Amino acid sequence: MKSVRIIVLAVLIVAASATYFSFQPLQRSTYTPSILRVGILPDQNTARLLTRFSPLLDYIAEEAGLEVKLIIASDYSHLLQLFGNNEVDMVRFGGLGFVQANAFYGAEPLVMRDIDTRFVSWFLVREGSAVQSIADMEGKPFSFGSHLSTSGHLMPRHFLNTNHQIVPEAFFSKVHYSNAHDETVYSIINDEVALGAVNPIIVKEMIEDGRLELNVLRILWETPPYPDYVWAIHSALERKIKIQLRNAFLALDPANEQHVEILNNLHSSGFLPAGVHDFDLLKKIALSLGLLEAGNQ
Repeated sequence: MKSVRIIVLAVLIVAASATYFSFQPLQRSTYTPSILRVGILPDQNTARLLTRFSPLLDYIAEEAGLEVKLIIASDYSHLLQLFGNNEVDMVRFGGLGFVQANAFYGAEPLVMRDIDTRFVSWFLVREGSAVQSIADMEGKPFSFGSHLSTSGHLMPRHFLNTNHQIVPEAFFSKVHYSNAHDETVYSIINDEVALGAVNPIIVKEMIEDGRLELNVLRILWETPPYPDYVWAIHSALERKIKIQLRNAFLALDPANEQHVEILNNLHSSGFLPAGVHDFDLLKKIALSLGLLEAGNQ
């Protein structure tokens, strides 16, 4: 069995200057990696990420016949920078990260989980809170996730505006940005904020592994669905490798007992092919917020 090596990049990256980034994808000849470098978002703590993704990457290594190196970025911007610098070959991007990687570096979508085609965000309050709607939260402290998180910021901000006519900075007493979804959850529990926007999958994982008690938080509002996470690759990756990777993901089957742990860890019953147009909505929103301008990664 091919081995999986793990690297955690925990050093904060200094923001690159606007001139460093370009809207033109990097041009390079087709390449075949001797080691497949796989990048993921730091949307939970490192130990949980290793538990979650190691079975998948063992499987990918075996199916593609490649050694796999897992690289956990220090933050959302860092993951995009790793991709732009050709330091990773395949990345699990959030929807916004993919839209930026596609615009700046020509990233190609590979596959999505079935649940990623209709993802949602949760707005959580503490259980026992008397509030009944988002309107009741005026003047209270609020937390998004990372500034570049699709489920923790981009889409919650979008739906606050379109569904509730709320500009967060004018409506809440404070608008905080956490580094990860589990940090947002803890900020609500610790009464640092009264309301937080989070990825529901991570909340469910926290309940399953005991980090979060079942009746501590309550869902105040669930957003409408939108597309989110996607596995993406460099356009210059050799075509045979692209096909092997896509086929490996698409072959994952909950009826196959050898695949059950992989899919359960990913909260998925399978994968679907992904296309650029799946993210047209996110691209439109990102453009409206200036997130596809050089220097806003």
